[in-house]
Amino acid sequence: MGERETSSGVFQAYDTALAFAHAYLVLIKQFETGIQVLDYSDGMLLIPIIVNGAFACELFLKALLLTPSRGHLLKDLFLRLDNQDNDLCERIRQKTIYELRKDNKEYNENDFWGDLESMSKAFEELRYFHEPQQIPKQLEYNLGFLYTFCCVLKANCEVKYGRRPLLLPNQE
Repeated sequence: MGERETSSGVFQAYDTALAFAHAYLVLIKQFETGIQVLDYSDGMLLIPIIVNGAFACELFLKALLLTPSRGHLLKDLFLRLDNQDNDLCERIRQKTIYELRKDNKEYNENDFWGDLESMSKAFEELRYFHEPQQIPKQLEYNLGFLYTFCCVLKANCEVKYGRRPLLLPNQE
């Protein structure tokens, strides 16, 4: 695969990650509004929120990888990125922990790895939530971790590739 094809795939992953991250944030706002007014249908947005957030994280990770990668497991993608660029992974991990400590002073590296592990399969688990044989006995997701991890990954993509989509001068 040529350099141009690889960079095109990176930007496609990045742009698609931005779309799913935006959908994730829109759904969070709708969910929070619905909870305040006791709207049951908005309360049911929790599964789409997690699926969109986890998929956005997956695509941000794939955009940061130098070689195209398949699979949905966030932990596996993060470890592949770690093998490629240990410094970048360390910055992502440290920034995520730093941000989560603002709400929980005891949040630590073990918590990070536990949350990454539990969130790792969220995209797959919740897409097939309607199939009883696919559901593990207990699903636990740290929504604060998902939000923070997604924001940190997005910020690192912006540093690496610039803000997207590119805006015309009169749109800035």
